[in-house]
Amino acid sequence: MERYRREEQRLREAGEESRHQQRMPSAAQRSAAIRRGMDRAQAGTSRRKGWIYTGTGAAVLAAGALLIGYGELSHELPQTQQPTETVQAEDLLKLDASLEPFYKLVSNDATLSSALTRKAVQPIQLQSERDGFTLTVRGMARDSRSLTLFYTLQAPNGDRLALNTPTLTEASRDQKVVVSDYALRHEEFDVIEEIQYGVVTLPLLPQYGESEQFTLKAQVVSGRQGASKTPLQIFELPIHSPSTTAQEEKLVFKQPKTMKVGGRNFAIDQMLVTPLRIYMSVNQKEGMNLSQLISPRLIVNHDGQEKTLAKDGQWAHPDYQETGRYDWVYANGSGQGHLDSIVLHTEGVSKLPEPGSTLVLDTDQSKVLKAPGQGYSVSLKLDAYKKPSLVIRYPSSNKDWSEGRMLFVGMNFTDGKGVVHQLQTDQNGSLGGGSSNPDGTASVDFHLEKMDYPQPLTFQVTQIPGRIEDPQEMRLK
Repeated sequence: MERYRREEQRLREAGEESRHQQRMPSAAQRSAAIRRGMDRAQAGTSRRKGWIYTGTGAAVLAAGALLIGYGELSHELPQTQQPTETVQAEDLLKLDASLEPFYKLVSNDATLSSALTRKAVQPIQLQSERDGFTLTVRGMARDSRSLTLFYTLQAPNGDRLALNTPTLTEASRDQKVVVSDYALRHEEFDVIEEIQYGVVTLPLLPQYGESEQFTLKAQVVSGRQGASKTPLQIFELPIHSPSTTAQEEKLVFKQPKTMKVGGRNFAIDQMLVTPLRIYMSVNQKEGMNLSQLISPRLIVNHDGQEKTLAKDGQWAHPDYQETGRYDWVYANGSGQGHLDSIVLHTEGVSKLPEPGSTLVLDTDQSKVLKAPGQGYSVSLKLDAYKKPSLVIRYPSSNKDWSEGRMLFVGMNFTDGKGVVHQLQTDQNGSLGGGSSNPDGTASVDFHLEKMDYPQPLTFQVTQIPGRIEDPQEMRLK
């Protein structure tokens, strides 16, 4: 009876958090839930749906990162991740049974969803228990640039947990081997099973790309929204992960590969092809940021089999601090590190705002005084957490939104007295969010420090919706 009451309480909490987060499970997630229900029915058990689907909607604008690194969106050049391949219910049945619960966490991650469905994730069972807290690593996938771990967390009282500040060290020298502050985690709590499922990708420093013996170090904290991040337990877990460098190919071009699209030059000067991802190193000295390309796709061929690969993000290159270089990353659904041919295809480029373009708003009167186009509106209100939220609505097609061509502004803005202010972050570290509306508009919202400022407020416009059609291709191999 006590367990039933506890489940009911957690389901109510799940419903309340889902109301704020406003994210519905995908078809693939629902298929996975159906599969789990069928398994339970065959086992003679009866369970109620208890997954909490975390997330913050159609787009989240992440602060503190210059790049679209490890799935986060940039505050300079926001982009929507390319869609993953459609996975049918019969494909889910092919997943390794021990890893199937993790699929919902990575269904929007082109690399990891592909790795799961083609069984490129190695099932393992590494477990550590301390004072009733249990961390279990149940799978891993890697290349020379990253190590991804699939794990579960359990608390002695069945409460929600989260893995905090995970990092890797080389076992022999206790030397940190990951790029600082770039671990990406996805976590969801199963209310019924009282288990936190999680996936974390840890980018490796280049000098440790061939290392095989690691130690995972991480704190376990409460997974409840707004709870203290004081560690409840600290884990150290040895991990053996075989090197994949023999299955990879690095291409360095003596002269950067370039193409002109919509009158703008774009350049790639090296590539790393692994069975998990293809990393294209972008040379901005020779060309523009690839974020401006429309639907950039890689078309690869291996043994006569052609495959179109989806973009999976923009990562900081290991030497980013010294060179400003970044990598345009694609999910390598072919699973091959040595490909016969690689072609980059694009449909055109995004429109750019006019030099010096500004958005001038009177938030007291909810008026737009100046905008990069017609049909803009603004409102300033308190969000669900009683924080000031600036909402801007503007004309935008569904296609623009789906491809990441949205309105965005700089981090700083100026009030009516010339004082400079900064956009604020929320408790999750995001600057705001956005959505596409059924009436042919889109909305973007930003967090402000307060409701009252000397009017008007002036923002620098860094990105606008719209595109210039100009299909082009560039052969990389």
